[in-house]
Amino acid sequence: MGTPKGRREFRKRCLRGRRRVLCRRLHKHSNQALEKGAAQALEKGVAQALEIKHSKGAAQAFKKDTWK
Repeated sequence: MGTPKGRREFRKRCLRGRRRVLCRRLHKHSNQALEKGAAQALEKGVAQALEIKHSKGAAQAFKKDTWK
């Protein structure tokens, strides 16, 4: 799997692209959620919405995103 440092650089690169995709996906989902009348889920914050909409992996990736 390469060196730990190499992996970290690789993950950083992935997250950079992933962040944009996740935000776009989140936006799409937030619209759907509103249409379904699940506005309260959004009010609780993006993190909860993320965990509902996506697998745990995606949510964790989004959280890890905060460190660059």
